Amino acid sequence: MSEFDFLNLAVSQWQLLLILVLACVGTTWWALKKYMVAGIYDPLFFVLGVSYAINYGVILLLLVNGLVSIFLFVTLAAYAVVLFVAIRHFSAKTSPPLVLRMMTTIAPVRFGNAVFWAALLLYMALAYVIVSTIGFGLFAETNRFDVARGYGSLIRVLDCLTPFIVSFITLYGLRSRNAAIIAIFTVSAFILLAAVVNGAKVSVLFSFITVLLTLFVGRPGFRIARWQVVAAVSLGLMFSLLALKVNLDKNNVADQANGPLSNVSNLVVVRLVYRIIAFGDTSYLVLPNDVIDHLQTDSLAVRFAAPLIGNTNLSSFLGYDVSNYTVGRQAVLIQTADTAVFGGPTSHFDLFAYVYLGPLGGLFFVLAIGILLGQLNRSVLRVKNSTTLRANPYLVALSVTVWTRAVLILMEPGVGFAYIIDAFVIFPALSLIGGLVAGAGKTETPPGAISEQGPA
Repeated sequence: MSEFDFLNLAVSQWQLLLILVLACVGTTWWALKKYMVAGIYDPLFFVLGVSYAINYGVILLLLVNGLVSIFLFVTLAAYAVVLFVAIRHFSAKTSPPLVLRMMTTIAPVRFGNAVFWAALLLYMALAYVIVSTIGFGLFAETNRFDVARGYGSLIRVLDCLTPFIVSFITLYGLRSRNAAIIAIFTVSAFILLAAVVNGAKVSVLFSFITVLLTLFVGRPGFRIARWQVVAAVSLGLMFSLLALKVNLDKNNVADQANGPLSNVSNLVVVRLVYRIIAFGDTSYLVLPNDVIDHLQTDSLAVRFAAPLIGNTNLSSFLGYDVSNYTVGRQAVLIQTADTAVFGGPTSHFDLFAYVYLGPLGGLFFVLAIGILLGQLNRSVLRVKNSTTLRANPYLVALSVTVWTRAVLILMEPGVGFAYIIDAFVIFPALSLIGGLVAGAGKTETPPGAISEQGPA
């Protein structure tokens, strides 16, 4: 099914699609609300309750219109159930998860300040290298992924450091009212800088979620006024629109006939609507007519090695473009074989599992993802609920960082796994630097010694 065909269907049946999406949002909330640290502001809900709610709404719309086989629908539904059950079960267990013990070892409280400054300096140095060589991601002349080829490893480090820096600055703001004012201006400036460097249209929104998650973990009982959420989301949406407009202008996309939304004159608004629907793009490209069974694949090991080693490096070594074998990229290529722009839809954990491991093997793969996410979620919950753990801002910021990165395994399993590995490589290295700076036997007042009442 082509993108144009689906958009025609979605626009003609938009009321039904909206109802199906809202039903999926409600189901996700009902299934996981007890275990989400930050409620609707949790990264898990952002990915499952928003992104996948739209995706599952798209799949249900295809099913209603007889465009997806019962077998594929039941298989994907089973994957979703297994994922939800695994996350719930392993989030609810009482034993300390191994990953929390690892993070506690990595993040001694006395190293906190030194690690933060090392992370900030490293970020600035890498950002300078990226901007001076390939420019700001926001102003990329073509697809930002295409421009960044060869610099993926550096950008991944930036992506790992960004939530840590945002979280640590946020925790500083809990010390006092004056500290809160400084933190608000500082974190806002850094979020804007990171968004312009990265170029991702949802960067600001995801950084806002990082701030909220940090506050929910670092200050139990935290509440936020609705107007503040609306204001922050509006700013994030404005940035997304600006980024989209810049991208369209840079690529000389004229305001012309817009297919199913040709009656809407604003091209940016049209593309934003398409971008929202695109959370389900891989599904509507590969599920109709069982196209998913005809996608080309390579090795599962290559899928997980490529993000770690780098697509460009691994492609040079293996002699073919490994980026072409992600499920999302295959979804585009099977529709338009001569598509040249790198990037494209994400693979989705369930479609990836089915394509690379088959129906039954995919079920166990999804179970493994659910167990991993449940363990990580339980770690964040324990940090939130423990006064001792919460008194260590380094540990809080690290747990927030790992969690915000880990949930992306649902969108692109190989990349999400690489993000988790990155965190457990980068921060031990930074802790080693922090230990040298802080001194082996020297104690240090926790920079966040976080007040239960928040700013005075």
